[in-house]
Formats: sequence, structure tokens, C-alpha cells
Amino acid sequence: MKELSFNIFTEESKQTYVKVIQRLKDEHNVEGIVLGCTEIPLLVKQSDIPHVLLFDSTQLHAQLAVDYQLGRQNIEAFLP
Repeated sequence: MKELSFNIFTEESKQTYVKVIQRLKDEHNVEGIVLGCTEIPLLVKQSDIPHVLLFDSTQLHAQLAVDYQLGRQNIEAFLP
């Protein structure tokens, strides 16, 4: 929080995220991780941990908004 929010991206922080993701893979057999904060995808890339799918929530939301506006997606399918 003290780094990412201030646009500070260190190799140490990146390695911490990668280690946590790897531990989740090893201990809980996760197949994917949602990067649910706008700064995390700036720090951790798919190439850093290629065997675990990373989902950039900002990119996914933006793509859905574009697809909806262009008539390629029905927003009703995503509503409760």
C-alpha cells in the first residue's frame, strides 16, 4: 500500500506477489488469480508466473463496457 499507491514498483514487491501466488498454487491448487486492484497488474505480469492464469479486473471491466457499448455483449447476462 505504501508503494503501489504512490507509483513505486520494486522487484522485491513483485517477488512477494509472485511467491504468494506460487504458494496458493502449491497449497491450494489454484488455477487463476484475480488481480483486483488497479496497481497490481502494473507490478505482476503473466510472464512472471506463466503457469497460473492472471485476470486483470480493470482490463476485464473495461472490455465488458466496450463490448456492451458496441452491442457485442448483453449486460443482462452479468446482472444478478
